[in-house]
Amino acid sequence: LEDPQSKSIGIGIMKKRVRDIDASLTITSQPGKGTDVLVTLQGSTQE
Repeated sequence: LEDPQSKSIGIGIMKKRVRDIDASLTITSQPGKGTDVLVTLQGSTQE
């Protein structure tokens, strides 16, 4: 069987990847409701 740990992505790695692409990471959690992970990408707007 495969090691389930090998498929997980730690928060530290997520933070590094987000920095590498000039994005932001927001993590919110509510007891009994779960956790939201939001990655916001920076983009240019066209006019």
